[in-house]
Amino acid sequence: MVRCEYCGKPIRGLPYRCKYCGAILCVEHHLPENHNCPGLKRGVWVSLRESRGERIPYVPPIAARGETLMRRRMLTFSGREVGELTIALIASIVAFLPLFSWLIFRRPITKFDILLSVFGAGLGIILHEIAHKSTAIKLGYPAYFKLSKLGVMLTFISGILPVKIIMPGEVLVLGVPSRRDMGYIALSGPLANIVLAIIFLLTSMFIKPFRYVAGINAYIAFFNLLPIPPLDGSKAISSNITLWVIAFVIALVMTIFIFY
Repeated sequence: MVRCEYCGKPIRGLPYRCKYCGAILCVEHHLPENHNCPGLKRGVWVSLRESRGERIPYVPPIAARGETLMRRRMLTFSGREVGELTIALIASIVAFLPLFSWLIFRRPITKFDILLSVFGAGLGIILHEIAHKSTAIKLGYPAYFKLSKLGVMLTFISGILPVKIIMPGEVLVLGVPSRRDMGYIALSGPLANIVLAIIFLLTSMFIKPFRYVAGINAYIAFFNLLPIPPLDGSKAISSNITLWVIAFVIALVMTIFIFY
């Protein structure tokens, strides 16, 4: 859903684009004086972009529910994002603990199992979300991580299931990204997991436990590339089906190769 770049609230109906700074705004803040438009000269209704022949990037001062957005084009996380990302990490770590084997086959869970799950899922989820957010920022879109209550619940529950559901949250992009840009943003997270899976799979030739870490990341990439909303695959497939197919096949083959 499109959100106002000033207040962060979902826009009902058609969004407004400010002709002075280029921001996407709701009806309440579409006037320059209502969103502290940075593209106006004081007292003159001429945009700085037009007068200088360049576009002045719009930096929204606040986000939804009082969150602070990036005031510079750099990767930063608010306190709220860090807290929600921590919950997402815990849920993902629990999902990859061998709870199913413990319940069905009474296989004990060792400290080593916990360590591998913490390292594999923790590193995989963090880099996955960082990849999404950094790609959005580089393409010029403010973005922030948002926890999904239903998603984190399903992620926790999947710890006792043979099939893991890894969808504790998502990076929300403010503004109206083009289909091409949205595809790149959606693919960046799974691609980060695929790269990690390849690295740890090669490393497992010398350190065998790293094979499980590689498997965790391959599965995270495979699951998120499924063409089912709101997963990354549903956005990537509508943008660049060729890149989606390549990434999906790689993630699927690696997951089968490692676990089966």
